[in-house]
Amino acid sequence: MKEKYISIKHEYKECLVLIKNGSFYITFYDDALILNYLFNYKVINNKVGFPISNLDKVLSKLDSNNISYYIDDNYNNNPINNYNNILYNAKTNYFNNTNLDLLIDEIKFVISLDPNNLKLIKEYLQTLKK
Repeated sequence: MKEKYISIKHEYKECLVLIKNGSFYITFYDDALILNYLFNYKVINNKVGFPISNLDKVLSKLDSNNISYYIDDNYNNNPINNYNNILYNAKTNYFNNTNLDLLIDEIKFVISLDPNNLKLIKEYLQTLKK
């Protein structure tokens, strides 16, 4: 599946590529980040999938954001292709959220080591607000 995606993506670089896999559509890498950004779909192993029943919703959102896409041998080339702009926003959003999730996990861990650390964290946050 990934090989098929890579092969198509090589030809359609500024295009979101969706591959049908059973009762789902999947995409990888940068395209997965775009779907995460637009729909909050979870990225797992650089891949996003969604049920076939969501296809109309996904395509409608891609169209409204002027993102070209390739699906099932059908290339939709929007005259105004915002693929690269949306990709930039998606990457920024994803990496900011990922770093925030890691920070939250670290805070939870520090508190689990010593519940008094919660008080210290709260006090530190108050100093940042000044």
